[in-house]
Amino acid sequence: MAFRYDYATEALTTENLTFRPSETSMTILELLNHIYQLAKVTDCVLNNQEIEKINTNLSFELLREETLKLYIKSSKEIKKMTYLELVNCTFKPKNKSITFPFWNLINGSIADALTHVGQLNSWRRISGNPVPKNNPCIGEP
Repeated sequence: MAFRYDYATEALTTENLTFRPSETSMTILELLNHIYQLAKVTDCVLNNQEIEKINTNLSFELLREETLKLYIKSSKEIKKMTYLELVNCTFKPKNKSITFPFWNLINGSIADALTHVGQLNSWRRISGNPVPKNNPCIGEP
């Protein structure tokens, strides 16, 4: 996730940040804020913290840096978890009476974030600033 996000957000311009492909779409900056919120949810779940309202009033540079840190941290945490730890990892959203298993995190916020990174790639191309060539399968430029 961090690799794809890093390339999708590299060298974004001020014009890119305000770009939206249609009136009903988020701007790229709004999308970045949403991805940051999803990264925070993942971090909270993996660290057994309550999921609360997340402040996204950050500059683009800080938003990008903090999101990358969160996904790198989450990746390391997931890789070191045993199967039993993954099975027993659950989360309960604030004001909900139901608890969800770890797998809902993958199908929820992680999958949603990957979808939005794909949108970033598409919207950059549409706005005239395509993502630099890279190979996400092996994590190389």
